Amino acid sequence: MRAQIKELHADGYALGDIAAQLGLEYDASEGLLYLGGWVADDGNCEVEYPHADSGREAAKDYVSDGDWGDSDGETIAIEVMAWRPALRVDDDGDLTDERADEDSHLVTIEPDEPTCEAAEDGAHRWASPHVLVGGCDSNPGVWGGQGCGVTSVDVCLLCGLSRTQSTASQGYETVHDHDSTQYGGDSDVSVDDLLQYHDGQVPEGLSSESELAEALREAREAEVRRIVEECGYEISVGGIGALVTVAFKVVVDVMDELTMALPDYCSVNYDGNSSDVDSDGYATADITIEW
Repeated sequence: MRAQIKELHADGYALGDIAAQLGLEYDASEGLLYLGGWVADDGNCEVEYPHADSGREAAKDYVSDGDWGDSDGETIAIEVMAWRPALRVDDDGDLTDERADEDSHLVTIEPDEPTCEAAEDGAHRWASPHVLVGGCDSNPGVWGGQGCGVTSVDVCLLCGLSRTQSTASQGYETVHDHDSTQYGGDSDVSVDDLLQYHDGQVPEGLSSESELAEALREAREAEVRRIVEECGYEISVGGIGALVTVAFKVVVDVMDELTMALPDYCSVNYDGNSSDVDSDGYATADITIEW
């Protein structure tokens, strides 16, 4: 295209005539012959986008085509210059390149949301309870920054990962001040804090293999052991349940006592079997506690 234009110009054709002959756009008031499409560059490489309809489109395509490395769970911002390639005739009658409609465009790459390793389906359960994220009671997890900026934090109730979302402080975005999302950081919640928040209840969707599930099982076992021993019985615990061996004649009374004393997540059961009567005339039975 350029070679053809230069040849026609050398033959004495005016830019307007060249535009008409080649089907190009010509701005007579600016003396610009537009070559079509847009060019984008972030300072490292100029790339032509002949089918782009705007500088913004060319900038986004430029970023989409590039390799920007690992985002490390945080929004990446790239500043891209874009312009319409054009030619004009200078005072010496020579063709010179021009950057028409040149402007800067900020393009952001949002981080992929990581998988929740504590969820059965891999999806995070985002929430912002005040006890976990702080802030004011009426709007937990939200803080005002400088200018117009606002930062909000929520956390996954299954794994404790935090998600921090911020808006530009000046009301418009720059490469150093832009809307952003970050996964993980100082606002992450520990398993101990999650355990306390759930108060012994298993949250919906929790994987049985997760760290929180294991902590819940351990906490429940400790709670059951403490209550049963306070009731005056000896127990043997086997992972998800406890066995309490009592005299057969009082099994119903003991079941009632334990049912009243234990948390709602426990069930107290008796399979109806008992030991043989011993020499003193007593038989024993096993009560199972499950949680």
